[in-house]
Amino acid sequence: GDHVLDVADPAGADVRDVEQAVGPLLQLHERAELRRLHDLRVVELVADLRLDNREELASTLGIAADDLAIMPDSEILLRAWRHWGDSCAEHLLGDFAFALWDRARGCLLLARDHMGQRTLFYHRGEGFIAFATELPALFAADGVPRRLNDDELARRAAGLLEEGKI
Repeated sequence: GDHVLDVADPAGADVRDVEQAVGPLLQLHERAELRRLHDLRVVELVADLRLDNREELASTLGIAADDLAIMPDSEILLRAWRHWGDSCAEHLLGDFAFALWDRARGCLLLARDHMGQRTLFYHRGEGFIAFATELPALFAADGVPRRLNDDELARRAAGLLEEGKI
């Protein structure tokens, strides 16, 4: 069943419980809404989400109306991932940010909603990935530099200039 993970406070609370639950790849969660939703030995899912197209997804995924009435959005998300794989976020409408660790494939999927209502920041460090929906929480993780990457900012600004967006 669903249960809340111990979560890290953006001010720097302990993240050991998260690391033990998800493994060394994922280091940081910062909001109480982020929950460890499924522990199926193969998949770990943490999500901050609200799905607006539950009925449409249920119809496509073959979820009965009675089941949908009591099904959390996290279960719908997991079923969508099983159906569409890594492209599942393309089929979701609502506000969401999630991380799904597929142990069998050794793959991490980080996704956020199309409109950016839920932000998702990440840092790839030496032997780890840290992610959070707020920058202070990301910067609270050990091994995450407390500064922006000037080279990355320049690369993104150049891309925007080429596209005529600034």
